[in-house]
Amino acid sequence: MTDTKRSLPKGIYPQIYRDAIHGDKYKLLNDKLDEFKQLGLPGVFFHMFPSEQNLVSEFKKLAKLASDRGLLACVAFGLDSPRMTPIEKGRAVGSVAVLSECFCVSLNVESFWDSGKAADAIAMCEEIKRIAPNSFLIDQPWPVPSVHSKFPWLEFAKYVEARAPQFYYNNWKAQHGRDRYEFCDDWFSKEWDKLESKKLAPAGLAKQRIVTLQGYAWDDVIDDLVTCLLKYPVVVMWSEPFPTESTVRGIKAVGALAAAGCTGPRAVWDYQHKMGLDMDGMCGPNTLARLAV
Repeated sequence: MTDTKRSLPKGIYPQIYRDAIHGDKYKLLNDKLDEFKQLGLPGVFFHMFPSEQNLVSEFKKLAKLASDRGLLACVAFGLDSPRMTPIEKGRAVGSVAVLSECFCVSLNVESFWDSGKAADAIAMCEEIKRIAPNSFLIDQPWPVPSVHSKFPWLEFAKYVEARAPQFYYNNWKAQHGRDRYEFCDDWFSKEWDKLESKKLAPAGLAKQRIVTLQGYAWDDVIDDLVTCLLKYPVVVMWSEPFPTESTVRGIKAVGALAAAGCTGPRAVWDYQHKMGLDMDGMCGPNTLARLAV
């Protein structure tokens, strides 16, 4: 196995659900890729499955659309293809991972590998690395390791260059409403800190931590979305099929803050101080209006 020592460049990467990228929807995809370029996003993940027909040619077609706009072409594989063996999945994923057009491959591994299937995880990853030894892999597992103790945390860590747990804050709207981001981010982050300090780091397997979050359902908490995007340097944004209008507004706010010289977790505080706004550190209506987004 070859260690690529690579990482995803900083920024936000929409993960486009596959229903948006087939047939007559390519016109819409082209428009959205133009928008991503205008937003200054570095790349895009195209969601696919190992069982798809014409997998390689389909990805090449998508990758060209991205590269024509200067966007990195990545692929996110959903692995729920029950008729395929782990070796067959690895062979299919590897056939895309080895392509020069493919910058990064993510493995959406949460539910399918949650029953202690460490041997299957190893077999699949070994096959990927056999075919594409220099491939840049990340995985997208559950956000709460202690709840899913049977997940092959160490096994996947041996093959991936980064981890992108699914920090799906908006799934907790019914329970926590307006406070869902604060509650979940504290919970998820502490869980991952424990996993890294107690298991991964001692084994030399601590990797770059990316977050996967939702590209929708931020309408009532755009300020929290901005806070999240400022906290995490690299974000993969699962979208159904594309980031919603409110999500794009949050992305634009981050870009406008950067254009004003304000970046990082304290960007909103710094901008509010600079503009003479009431300082609360939250990108609320007044701050969004001043940012003109």
